[in-house]
Amino acid sequence: MEESEKWQKRYQRERKARTEAEQLLEEKSLALYTKTQELDELVAKQKNLIEERTRELATASEEARLLSDAVSRTENGVIITGPDNKVIWANQAICKISGYETEELIGSVPGHVLQGSESEQDVRKYMRGKIRSREPFEADILNYHKEGHPYWIHLQATPVLDEAGNFKYFVAIQSDITEERETRTKLVSEMKRANIMAKRAKEANAAKTKFLATMSHELRTPLNGIIGYAQILEKSGSIEEKAGNQIRIMRRSGEHLLSLINDLLDISKIEAGSHNLTPSRFDLKGMLQSVVEIISSKAYEKGLELILDYNEGKFVPDRHRARLFADSRALRQVLINLLGNAIKFTDKGSVTIKVEITDFRGENAILNISVIDTGRGIPEDKIDTLFDAFKQVDEERDVIQGSGLGLFIALRLVQEMGDEIHVGSTLGVGSSFSFKIECPMDFTEDRKSSVDPRNRPNEEKFFPSAYDGRTRRLLIVDDVEDNRNFLIDLLQPIGFELEEAENGTEALKKIKNSKYDLVLSDVIMPFMSGYDLIKTLRADPECKDLCVIAVSASLMQLSTLEKDKMKNFDGFISKPVQASELLATLRNKLELDWIYPETEEEKSSASQNQEGSEISSESNYLMRLHWLARIGDIKAFKTEFKALKDIDEDFYKRLSILVRGYKAQQSAEAIENYMHEHKHG
Repeated sequence: MEESEKWQKRYQRERKARTEAEQLLEEKSLALYTKTQELDELVAKQKNLIEERTRELATASEEARLLSDAVSRTENGVIITGPDNKVIWANQAICKISGYETEELIGSVPGHVLQGSESEQDVRKYMRGKIRSREPFEADILNYHKEGHPYWIHLQATPVLDEAGNFKYFVAIQSDITEERETRTKLVSEMKRANIMAKRAKEANAAKTKFLATMSHELRTPLNGIIGYAQILEKSGSIEEKAGNQIRIMRRSGEHLLSLINDLLDISKIEAGSHNLTPSRFDLKGMLQSVVEIISSKAYEKGLELILDYNEGKFVPDRHRARLFADSRALRQVLINLLGNAIKFTDKGSVTIKVEITDFRGENAILNISVIDTGRGIPEDKIDTLFDAFKQVDEERDVIQGSGLGLFIALRLVQEMGDEIHVGSTLGVGSSFSFKIECPMDFTEDRKSSVDPRNRPNEEKFFPSAYDGRTRRLLIVDDVEDNRNFLIDLLQPIGFELEEAENGTEALKKIKNSKYDLVLSDVIMPFMSGYDLIKTLRADPECKDLCVIAVSASLMQLSTLEKDKMKNFDGFISKPVQASELLATLRNKLELDWIYPETEEEKSSASQNQEGSEISSESNYLMRLHWLARIGDIKAFKTEFKALKDIDEDFYKRLSILVRGYKAQQSAEAIENYMHEHKHG
């Protein structure tokens, strides 16, 4: 081989080697550069991580310092115990609570140092079990101060675990509850004492209620005779004027005593929370008329007009009467209390009971009820205390008039019905008491009375002397002979055929063997009570429709069970029996038309008035107007008053002035004078 050729090959090998070396160097340089870049990035990341961790550590240190300060300075004691249940840290509060220094507590088992012989063993056992199982717990435990005195703590212990879920230590927070425990103990003691006192008070109240009920029954029995016979004598027409006044005083005194008894019984039941409403269906207009009849004598004695302003609006169909489903006794008592109060504080003018049906949508009706008087009025500073128990409206003038319970009882009854009593008053002008009730309403056909109006005005002076139609048979059931005798003496002169029974057993035998139109039955009787009698009658198909009226001295304090039993009766009358209430009940139940005796003046007038049927017809009409004015039935009076224009237009115009001013009593006097002047009888 030539020398040049050798050099050429050598050159090529060296060139190739140099190229490969350069290529390798480039690859190695690139790899070194890449590694350097990665290293720089890693260093930067590590630097950032170090800085971040440094900041977190600083924050954690600050938080730890703040937490340490907070835990160290809190009023609650904090102890940290390790896996062996020995203290590894304690704050200053635990030292303050226990009296031990931190150095004395660290390394010790808390229960061994702080608890003692009186610490509840069951609680200690419970805490040890929770500590062993590494579970959180709470407990109240008695601890002991270093100086030996006991104190109570509430302990909350929570286990702390690492990220792997392994137990690290317990954190226990202690709260000193010694004061709270003492308060709680005192409270429990006071509650026990209060319960004992409440039980004794309940027993005393029950004894008081029982005593009042017993005494009420015992007092009502003699009062039934006193008031009853006073009513008979007062309206007999055969008593001299002086004796008549004495009898009226006796009757009013008995009624005053009765009202006090009723008020005390009602307040006792209301305070005991045992007064409940007992709804039943009743004739609204009939109930209102009976209230007017009951209270009219008080208004008549003071020379006041007693006006019934009853407005059915468009809600009651023609020739029908409204029937409410409500507690008629409670509503009647509210009205009597409000009317009695109005009459008491009215010296002249009128007292009006205004009842208006304002809404009816096929089921429930709304009634606005007001009692309005023209009395002295109520001072503004007295209105706020008007319904307080045992308070008088005018204590200086009325300290001996009544118990001061009438308005209080009326308010509580109205509240049970769902409303409040609203008062409006102007001194020297008069007052109004109004409330609203909502209750179911339906209708019954109106059986208009065909009573002869010539005799109705004498209702104030006399009892009925007879009634139209066939003789009615009544059975009087009462174990007290005096009570039976009073009803016989009252009803026999009117024309009733009467029989007696001393108890339910005897009454049942007589009812089985005879036919009666109505039974007046006492409730509490030996052998068979009135409750058992009515239950037996209602279960007998032959007697189930017999009208039975309860007459009892115990109606004011009936239990809930007794009220349910009372629903079987067709009505009830409370003793002492008010003759007007009894007669109104008999009139309604038996559909009677009373006939009243004529006075001597009426007899004389009748004997002189023989001027033909035309005068007699006018006389009947004027007597009817006179009666409507006397009872204050303004609505009926206005309806019939228009016909007077055809009889005497001048008198019609003069009387119109009084009618427009609702002067019912003055209208009655004007008609009476007119009849006397023109000899209409």
